[in-house]
Amino acid sequence: QIIVTSLHLKWNVDFLRRVIAGFVTLTAERKGDTDHLILDTRDIKIMSVKDEETGQALQFTLDKPHPNFGAALSIVLSSANSKVYRITIEYEVSPSCSALQWLSPEQTAGKKQPYMFSQCQAIHCRSLIPCQ
Repeated sequence: QIIVTSLHLKWNVDFLRRVIAGFVTLTAERKGDTDHLILDTRDIKIMSVKDEETGQALQFTLDKPHPNFGAALSIVLSSANSKVYRITIEYEVSPSCSALQWLSPEQTAGKKQPYMFSQCQAIHCRSLIPCQ
């Protein structure tokens, strides 16, 4: 009923704690009669959700987590009359995020800087970004 068409990320990468904290702004188009956007998550701490157009905080709930698939994030949309929504979610990933791999400086070629890379397939993206 709602399709996410784009996302914009603003992250702070914390190599000491091995987490990413920040914001994702989703643009979504409503195609039917619904007042909820449901996203996939796994081990993500949600701090806030807001409607970018109105600045209004949006109500949200996280379902009970499934051990393999994570928890659905359900967001109540602010206006049932809108066709396009811009929603910003403030969140932090877990140090055990399955989409991220963290290397210490000793594990890199130059041996001076830490390194982090992501691998989101097949279902690991939900541990990095609340997504559809």
